[in-house]
Amino acid sequence: MLKKILAAVLVLTLVFTLAACSKNKVKVDLPEKKVAILVAPESQDPETYRRAKELEKTYSKNVVVREYPDSRVLKAGDPEIKKIAEELAADASIGALVFARATQFADISISAAKSANPALKILCVEPEQTLAKYAERSDFVFCCDWSKAAPAIIAQAKAQGAETFVMLSFDRQLNDNALTGGARVAFEEACKTQELKFYYESSLDPIFSGGISKAQQTLGEIVARMRKNQKLSNENVCFFSTDSSVQTALIEQAENNSFVYVSPAFPSIYSGVAELFPDLAAPESVKDTASFLTALKEAVAGRASKARLAAYTFPLAATLLDAAVFTAFDLLGETQAEDPTAQAITRLTEAGGKDFAAAAFSENLPNVIVGYADGFETLK
Repeated sequence: MLKKILAAVLVLTLVFTLAACSKNKVKVDLPEKKVAILVAPESQDPETYRRAKELEKTYSKNVVVREYPDSRVLKAGDPEIKKIAEELAADASIGALVFARATQFADISISAAKSANPALKILCVEPEQTLAKYAERSDFVFCCDWSKAAPAIIAQAKAQGAETFVMLSFDRQLNDNALTGGARVAFEEACKTQELKFYYESSLDPIFSGGISKAQQTLGEIVARMRKNQKLSNENVCFFSTDSSVQTALIEQAENNSFVYVSPAFPSIYSGVAELFPDLAAPESVKDTASFLTALKEAVAGRASKARLAAYTFPLAATLLDAAVFTAFDLLGETQAEDPTAQAITRLTEAGGKDFAAAAFSENLPNVIVGYADGFETLK
């Protein structure tokens, strides 16, 4: 009798285990052609880089990953990302290019690749510059839904005592990109709704003279100028910058002035506050943010700081990349969907899981798919 009970328990355990596994798997039909993911260095975009490597390991016969140098550091001559895109386009085994984060020079890289191979499928994630241009040159573009992310950031900032919210950006991102421009509008509207003062301040573009170090140094000058102009009357201030290269300097300002810091340029638990702890071990799976959150909270607790810090715990960058890769599989497959846009939205929803909202960005740009899930938590 005891043996029968134990056997039944083992069977039930196996059933639940398989159910849990199948719940997290997305069914895909793998095409003959390969999907190449172009990714920035881990230091520039850790979540996307790690997820790209995981996808390459999972789909070793169907996915290849190529890394290009940090796009925020300019060098003479053609950018490396363009050379890599041309090389991949000339490879007959490659059917699609996925720009895992469409950073600077991704647009000219797409043009070069399509010139070499017009049949190549192109998919992009969160472009830094002109969204309409990327939508025109790509099959699909996957982005954060800033209409939802911005109010969530403001709500978290207010929960941690912020009375003033300052958005920092520069012309290359703000005026050339409907995503960043839309984020500014969403931040300002959320501040009105949640009764925070909103200020926009122009910061230094790191690709210009002085580079990243000068862009970081400028943050202190912005804080001093805003104090002098009586825009900052107390320490209940939250700064947000669209520049990924200045996040540690922004946190330093928060620590020196007891400010609030909620989110890096793109919401990710592996950027922002995590950049203060480069030796913090990454989880085996990048989507296992719960274990990383525990380690991050412990690290923050041991740091002498009066800053009020938060982290975004949903793996949004990894989710957008998953959707781009799975959509690339669909586009290269033998059976084409009757409605590719609806299929792409489904792919993003599947990748995001329960409570994840995905939709087309607008009627004018139906191949731009946006998504978001809540997930901000207080660290300190």
